Amino acid sequence: MIALIQRVSRASVTVADEVTGEIGPGLLVLLASRKTMMNKRRIAFVNACWATASSVMRKGK
Repeated sequence: MIALIQRVSRASVTVADEVTGEIGPGLLVLLASRKTMMNKRRIAFVNACWATASSVMRKGK
């Protein structure tokens, strides 16, 4: 599993030419995992990414 955390001024997700989600200024997390990975491990990894992103936002770096 791998994640990329990126500061963005805005971001959106488009599926089949339809915007399904969007954000303004903040952090975007791109997450990739194997289909065979257990959900518990995915959830733990997502929580770790969230904690890191939240820490970065609090510090203003």
